[in-house]
Formats: sequence, structure tokens, C-alpha cells
Amino acid sequence: MNRIEKWIFNIKKYIVLYKDGYYIIPYLSNSPEVMINSLKSMPFTKHNGNENVIHTDNIFSKGALYYRQLADGLWIIITEIEFLKDVCTKALYDGEPTDYYFLSHLSFKTQIDSNNINAVKVPTTGWTLYKPGHEATAFYNKGTDGIFTNIIFTRAWAEKNIPLDDLYETNILKKYFESEQTLVIWEDMVPNATEIVGNLLATLKSKEAENANHLQFTINCLELVNDFLKSASTRHLHQIENILSDADRRHLAKAEKILTDALYKTFPGIETIAKEVNLSPTKLKNSFKLVYGKPLNQYYQEKQMLLALQLLKNKTISVKDVAQTFGYENTSNFTVAFKKYHQMLPSEVV
Repeated sequence: MNRIEKWIFNIKKYIVLYKDGYYIIPYLSNSPEVMINSLKSMPFTKHNGNENVIHTDNIFSKGALYYRQLADGLWIIITEIEFLKDVCTKALYDGEPTDYYFLSHLSFKTQIDSNNINAVKVPTTGWTLYKPGHEATAFYNKGTDGIFTNIIFTRAWAEKNIPLDDLYETNILKKYFESEQTLVIWEDMVPNATEIVGNLLATLKSKEAENANHLQFTINCLELVNDFLKSASTRHLHQIENILSDADRRHLAKAEKILTDALYKTFPGIETIAKEVNLSPTKLKNSFKLVYGKPLNQYYQEKQMLLALQLLKNKTISVKDVAQTFGYENTSNFTVAFKKYHQMLPSEVV
């Protein structure tokens, strides 16, 4: 029994586990090769080794993962995917050595703007960076679709190919290597990154990277990394506190889903949510604010106001009807809340 077969055998009873409203899909992530082998071994994927692509088309997701090894210790994986259910992906490790860092560019659309990694909300267009052995747990809601780019490298490759001491006045990668942080998340800060990724994906699909000009394709990938490092060098590493267990992260994701499911009702109440997600009210309030940046009731109201704006743009719906839709018996109270968030009256929406 080889390594992947052994891993599949050990976790087969967990594929696919449904918990807290999400279908949990695990994969092995020690290295790009191991990651690809574990994904292509899944019963709901189809691998084409000649074209270096893994297709998925099932009740959970539809899309394709394209991959190339660019050099010793350097890979690129670009996934184009749509999630058809609420899905949690888990990057796992089997105890074997690992030395691969994941620099990811995210560009996706989502209906409720609430996807997160390790219970930390991620921007719809942005970057993440995590260290070897970090078990990234990402939650994606039904209807999310986009392109996820991973440039995967070893520290040995980075130290050999990136002048960490003198490339930039403040080198984010060197600081990250020396820090105790495992996960860092940034808003998008590289101009045209989405366009660059689109061009890389088009090349992978056409096989030009393999058959025509592998060197030029590799250079284009490194230019994207360089643009990221240059932009990130002016920013600070934002500490992600590792105070939440995997169970807590699932509970928070469930709490956020309860809120978004209740947007057309009234605020469920902290006590009710805490009981449903099996957290104390105090821990729920503190952890939610840490992860999502604001209290539960404020997060809930802001989501309501964003939806209200979209409804009001439909001129066939009255302000009174929209107010009642969101549980406001008094239209004046809705108007005050709307103006506080949008800095204009509902009647001024065009």
C-alpha cells in the first residue's frame, strides 16, 4: 500500500463528512506532488496526466485544477471552480516531512461575502501566505466561484532565488520566515494581478507552458511573486492569533451562516446563536469580533443594509416593503439605520 492509498484508507470514513452545515473535503498537502496525488485519488475527480489537469464535476463543485512544476522546489497550481454546496476544504498532513510554503492569490465571487480560512475572513480578491504544516481550513458558501492560484515553494528555493537581505528595504518574506506566524492574509495589493493570473491560466489550458516556452511561463510566474513582494514590503505582517481550535472555527463559521440565513427575519439573538453553535455567549461575542472585525449585531445589520440597497434599486419595491422585509415595523427606524450605513436616505437610491 503506497502513501496515498494508506492516507485514503485511514480517512475514507470521513469522505465526505457533513458537519455544521458544510460538506468537509480533506486532502493531503505535504507537497504539490502529494496534494495532486491525493486529489486525483478522490472518487469524484478525473485526472488527465497528459494535460496536467484534475477535473471535478459532482454535487459539491464543478471545475478544474491545472498544475505545473516550474523548477526544483517551485510549483504553480491554478484552480478554476464553482462550489455547488456549502463546502469546507481541509489541507491535512500525514506526519511525513514537509517544506512547502503556499502563496495564494484569490479572486472569486460569492453571494454573501463570507468565505474564510481558519475562521479568518478572506477578501474576495487578495492574498494568503501560509507555512509548511499549516492545516488550512477554508469555508466556501454555495454559489462561490472563481480562480484560486497557488505558487508553492520550499524555503531552500526562496533563499536561493530571492535575495532576502537586499531585495527590498523591508522584506516581507524574510520577516515571515523569522516570525512565529503561520497564516497571513492581505487585501489585493498588486495591480492587474487578476489579469496576470488569467493569462497564466490561459497558458496552462493551452499547454504552451509545457510545449512552447516553459522558461517564459516561469518568468511570468516569478514576476507575479516579485510584484507581490514589492507591494507587501511596505506593509506589516498582521498577526493572526492562533487561539481558536478547529472546533471553534467550525462553530464561528456556523454562527456566521445562521446570521446570513436570518437576514430576512429578525436578529436571532446572541444567546440563541451561542446555544446553537455550542459556545458560551462571551466566547462567541469575543471570537466573532476578533475574526470578523465587528460585533455580531453590527455584522448582521450591515449585511441587511447591503441587501436593502440592492432591493431599493428595484424601483417596483417601496421603502415600506423593504423595511418590513427586514423586520422593521416602523419605516422611520429602517430609514435611520439605512442612512447611518449608506450616508443617504432610502428615497435617494438611484
